[in-house]
Amino acid sequence: MRRVVDWQNPGDTVPVDGGAMVLWAPVLRWHCRGTALGVRVLAAEPIPLPDEEPSEEPASAIARLLAATRSTGAQLILLAPTAAFSVARISMVEGVRLFAVTTESDVACWDAALALGQPVYGLRGRVVADVLNDHPASVLSSLAYGQFVCEDGLTVSSLREDRSGAELTVERDAELCAVLAGGFETGQVRGRTLAWRDQGHERVVRLVARDGTATAFTQPRFIAPLRTHA
Repeated sequence: MRRVVDWQNPGDTVPVDGGAMVLWAPVLRWHCRGTALGVRVLAAEPIPLPDEEPSEEPASAIARLLAATRSTGAQLILLAPTAAFSVARISMVEGVRLFAVTTESDVACWDAALALGQPVYGLRGRVVADVLNDHPASVLSSLAYGQFVCEDGLTVSSLREDRSGAELTVERDAELCAVLAGGFETGQVRGRTLAWRDQGHERVVRLVARDGTATAFTQPRFIAPLRTHA
């Protein structure tokens, strides 16, 4: 089942499919040592959260939030990752599964985390998740494991994935490409469909479609190297 997760909804809730389901989702705007940290918590129901501690580093604040939400199924969205960490320091965010990637510099932080092997998934525009059932735990699981696409002005018609690759189709002609580790783009085509077959050396692949300022993208596939035997 496909369900739209309104992760940018103002207030302390995130509607799913227009309000058929609601996630508890407070936005934390903490002042940490030398910088600001923005995090949105997604949970099935309210859970106790730690208080802001202005004297600590952002990485310590993230660690405390991860500890508080462990075993609850809750997920953290790092808002504006560039502002709090930057590409050079993004390794300090290990454990956060979701990045808001609303700017190109945020995307660079995302690619840097992926290059380190961190399982991180990007959120931008409209999030359309594949869920097993209409229960908050299913939605949170889909987000935690990248079972969703993002549509920012461009609609995904279909996404097919298997162990050997993926095929992305969008609603209209666009520039499509695969983004590999480090943000390297390859396989550029113009059209509605991009079929990608894994070669075994990519480490990570995500598919992107662009039409002017409109974009759509899949979540990264983590690819194990091919083994050869003499």
